[in-house]
Amino acid sequence: MLNTVGGSVGTALLAVVLQSRLAERESLGVAVAFAHTFWWVLGCCLVALLGAAMLPGAARPDPAATPDPDAAAPRAR
Repeated sequence: MLNTVGGSVGTALLAVVLQSRLAERESLGVAVAFAHTFWWVLGCCLVALLGAAMLPGAARPDPAATPDPDAAAPRAR
C-alpha cells in the first residue's frame, strides 16, 4: 500500500514541478522545463537510495549451526 501511495504522491509532485516550469515557458523553453524536472527525479531517486542503504540486511544462517540431515538418519545395514 505504501508503494501505491508513495508512487502517486511522487508522480503528483513531479507533475507540479513540470507544470510550474512549463508556466515559465516563455523564458525557459520546454526542453529546459523537462531537464529541470529530470533533475528533481534524480534527486528523489538519490534520497530513496540513501534510505534503502540504511535498511538492515537479512540475517544469514550460520552453516556450522545447521545440522546435517544425512548425519541424523540411521543407516541401513
